[in-house]
Amino acid sequence: MRCARCGRCRQNSCGRFCIDAGKISGGASANACAQAHDGVSRLLRDGLRYEHFLVATACRSCRDPLCMTQCPVGSIRRKENLEIIIEDWCIGCGKCAELCPYGNINMHPLEVMKEIKTEIKGKDGAPAQVKIEKKKMTAYKANTCDLCTQLSTPSCVYACPHDAAKRVDPQRFFGDAITAQSELIGATWAPMPARYETHHTH
Repeated sequence: MRCARCGRCRQNSCGRFCIDAGKISGGASANACAQAHDGVSRLLRDGLRYEHFLVATACRSCRDPLCMTQCPVGSIRRKENLEIIIEDWCIGCGKCAELCPYGNINMHPLEVMKEIKTEIKGKDGAPAQVKIEKKKMTAYKANTCDLCTQLSTPSCVYACPHDAAKRVDPQRFFGDAITAQSELIGATWAPMPARYETHHTH
């Protein structure tokens, strides 16, 4: 079977995985990502290619993650099993996205209601008054693959109807090619958590 670019992966999932271009027919995995994360896909079906495999744009769980070095509120952190997550108190400054050498952190726009205070000067010595208005504004929140930690199986891989998406350990799967690429970029890959070592659809 080939990937039919159906989009289900983006709607139902997210993850560090590769796509067999020889089997691609759609985007089932990316659609899966959106369903698993409040309608926002964390998976970009684009990235490096090794022979007929496409490495999707997803968090690489670097050994020394640059993305964590300048967050002013500490919202991006690493869990005990090496997974990098972004907490809900992210203020959307974008520093983590700027520092990621793989371009795997996206700034997602959110529509929020904010109070705007305006001071109105009083006439003839009267005290000033504060006018408060609520306005719709656009805020941003960083998001990246969290390896679907809230689920028992990666949604992107499970959702692919053609077995084209796979969760793999990059060092084992691509060998020397991935090591050479990482050295060129100046970042290294962390070992994959045991529970995520190679999953196939269904």
